[in-house]
Amino acid sequence: MCLEKFNENLVIDASLKADYARYETQQQVWELDGNVVAVNEVGEQFETPQLFWDQQSEQIYSDSSIVITRATSVIMGVGFRSNQTMSQYVILAPTGFFPVEE
Repeated sequence: MCLEKFNENLVIDASLKADYARYETQQQVWELDGNVVAVNEVGEQFETPQLFWDQQSEQIYSDSSIVITRATSVIMGVGFRSNQTMSQYVILAPTGFFPVEE
Protein backbone atom coordinates (compact mmCIF):
# COMPACT_ATOMS: atom_id res chain seq x y z
CA MET A 1 0.00 0.00 0.00
CA CYS A 2 1.36 3.42 -0.92
CA LEU A 3 -0.18 6.87 -0.54
CA GLU A 4 1.36 10.09 -1.78
CA LYS A 5 0.39 13.72 -1.15
CA PHE A 6 1.08 16.26 -3.87
CA ASN A 7 1.56 20.01 -3.46
CA GLU A 8 0.03 22.62 -5.77
CA ASN A 9 2.92 22.11 -8.25
CA LEU A 10 2.15 18.36 -8.41
CA VAL A 11 5.36 17.49 -6.55
CA ILE A 12 5.16 14.74 -3.90
CA ASP A 13 5.64 16.38 -0.50
CA ALA A 14 4.51 13.55 1.82
CA SER A 15 4.11 9.79 1.53
CA LEU A 16 3.04 6.71 3.44
CA LYS A 17 3.92 3.08 2.68
CA ALA A 18 3.10 -0.21 4.42
CA ASP A 19 2.92 -3.91 3.60
CA TYR A 20 -0.70 -4.10 4.75
CA ALA A 21 -3.53 -1.68 5.53
CA ARG A 22 -6.94 -2.29 7.06
CA TYR A 23 -9.78 0.18 7.69
CA GLU A 24 -12.14 -0.22 10.65
CA THR A 25 -15.34 1.42 9.33
CA GLN A 26 -17.23 1.88 12.61
CA GLN A 27 -14.25 3.29 14.52
CA GLN A 28 -12.88 5.18 11.48
CA VAL A 29 -9.36 3.92 12.22
CA TRP A 30 -6.71 2.83 9.72
CA GLU A 31 -4.28 0.11 10.84
CA LEU A 32 -1.02 -0.07 8.89
CA ASP A 33 1.27 -3.05 9.43
CA GLY A 34 4.65 -4.19 8.21
CA ASN A 35 7.53 -1.93 7.16
CA VAL A 36 5.54 1.27 7.69
CA VAL A 37 7.42 4.28 6.33
CA ALA A 38 5.97 7.79 6.39
CA VAL A 39 7.61 10.99 5.18
CA ASN A 40 6.10 14.30 6.29
CA GLU A 41 6.11 17.62 4.41
CA VAL A 42 9.47 18.71 5.88
CA GLY A 43 11.17 15.45 4.89
CA GLU A 44 11.30 13.70 8.26
CA GLN A 45 11.06 9.94 7.80
CA PHE A 46 9.18 7.76 10.29
CA GLU A 47 9.78 3.99 10.33
CA THR A 48 7.76 1.61 12.49
CA PRO A 49 6.29 -1.89 12.24
CA GLN A 50 2.75 -0.70 13.05
CA LEU A 51 0.82 2.56 12.87
CA PHE A 52 -2.77 3.65 13.52
CA TRP A 53 -4.57 6.70 12.11
CA ASP A 54 -7.74 7.72 13.92
CA GLN A 55 -9.68 9.88 11.48
CA GLN A 56 -12.18 11.12 14.09
CA SER A 57 -9.52 12.52 16.44
CA GLU A 58 -7.13 13.31 13.54
CA GLN A 59 -4.33 11.54 15.44
CA ILE A 60 -1.64 9.07 14.39
CA TYR A 61 -0.19 6.75 17.03
CA SER A 62 1.77 3.59 17.69
CA ASP A 63 3.00 1.60 20.67
CA SER A 64 5.71 -0.05 18.55
CA SER A 65 9.33 0.94 18.05
CA ILE A 66 9.88 4.09 16.00
CA VAL A 67 12.86 5.57 14.16
CA ILE A 68 12.59 9.17 12.99
CA THR A 69 15.28 10.37 10.63
CA ARG A 70 15.62 14.13 10.50
CA ALA A 71 18.07 16.36 8.61
CA THR A 72 20.55 16.53 11.51
CA SER A 73 19.53 13.74 13.89
CA VAL A 74 18.03 10.30 14.30
CA ILE A 75 15.54 9.75 17.10
CA MET A 76 14.54 6.29 18.24
CA GLY A 77 12.05 5.16 20.80
CA VAL A 78 9.01 3.12 21.62
CA GLY A 79 5.53 4.55 21.10
CA PHE A 80 4.54 7.91 19.71
CA ARG A 81 1.58 10.21 19.18
CA SER A 82 1.19 12.76 16.40
CA ASN A 83 -1.22 15.03 14.61
CA GLN A 84 -2.34 13.64 11.26
CA THR A 85 0.22 15.63 9.26
CA MET A 86 3.01 14.24 11.47
CA SER A 87 4.31 17.77 12.01
CA GLN A 88 3.83 17.78 15.80
CA TYR A 89 4.71 14.55 17.57
CA VAL A 90 5.78 13.09 20.90
CA ILE A 91 7.88 9.96 21.33
CA LEU A 92 6.82 8.20 24.52
CA ALA A 93 10.17 6.52 25.37
CA PRO A 94 12.82 8.33 23.28
CA THR A 95 16.49 7.57 22.64
CA GLY A 96 18.74 8.86 19.87
CA PHE A 97 21.72 10.83 18.66
CA PHE A 98 21.75 14.62 18.49
CA PRO A 99 24.59 16.84 17.25
CA VAL A 100 25.89 19.27 19.86
CA GLU A 101 27.65 22.49 19.00
CA GLU A 102 30.58 23.32 21.28
